[in-house]
Amino acid sequence: MIGKEKNSVLIIDDEKTNCLAIAQILKNDYTVYVSTDGYEGIDVAKKTQPDVILLDIIMPRIDGFAVIAILKNTFETKNIPVIFVTGLSNEEDEEKGLSLGAEDYITKPFSPAVVKLRVKKIIQTLNQIEIIKRLSASEQPSTILCTPEEFNEKIKLMWDHAKLTKTTISILYIYINNFHSIIELLGEIQGTISLHIVTKVIEQSFANSINAYSRLGGTKFGIALVDYDKQKSLDIANVIEKNVARTLDAYTRGRLSNFIVSVGVTSYLHRPENETEVDDTKLNVEEFIEIAEQTFVTAKIRNKVVQTYRE
Repeated sequence: MIGKEKNSVLIIDDEKTNCLAIAQILKNDYTVYVSTDGYEGIDVAKKTQPDVILLDIIMPRIDGFAVIAILKNTFETKNIPVIFVTGLSNEEDEEKGLSLGAEDYITKPFSPAVVKLRVKKIIQTLNQIEIIKRLSASEQPSTILCTPEEFNEKIKLMWDHAKLTKTTISILYIYINNFHSIIELLGEIQGTISLHIVTKVIEQSFANSINAYSRLGGTKFGIALVDYDKQKSLDIANVIEKNVARTLDAYTRGRLSNFIVSVGVTSYLHRPENETEVDDTKLNVEEFIEIAEQTFVTAKIRNKVVQTYRE
């Protein structure tokens, strides 16, 4: 993974010709380890900590189903993704393999291109997770994250600033729908970690010297921006939606597709007095926040990025 010159793959197959064939396919992209015995393969996995294991099922002494059961119940190897590469092609064997914790199942005779793509997909996901974990482990505290109460107070200050400088103020409310499915898949601890990661990903998606950012409760986040016009605010919302979705997809290794990131964007341009003929069309800050909440509700219902603009 990150920090290694190459990602690594362990092939466990009693047939030397199969080992050589797979090694030939992968050797240019990965460090390849080979074992022709299940028990030996378990020991090699413990020592080398490969990023992916390609495992045959039909082997003497111990079959692949028993090998993966041991791997998944051993501390040093339980998180290593396993791909079965086997001549068993019936649905029952594939279902059994996946139920034991395999990430994928490839049947022989295999296509070299398919083997490369399946391994590459898992490796890419692992590397993304490694980057995410490094971000999460950063000891640098957020310099802008504030409490919900502070967030509302900052909005009022930013409103006054935008009014004074005749510029645009925007509120973005972000929500992750069906986040409970992530907790059900990964557990409470990993769910909490993923929310911490999302908090940082959102923060890194925008930068402004005058802003406010808060986790408002559950999976709702708020951002207030000033001096960003309506298009730039919408662009930031779209970047946040994509970055959060990609992060959660990587964190769950693509095993979930039912979480949705919704963003409500509300922007208001303070125009000079002489550009507005009817004074009662102007908003106050409380009305602006109320419109932002309404836009947020619409975004949640539509499961997308929604923008409201006033001036």
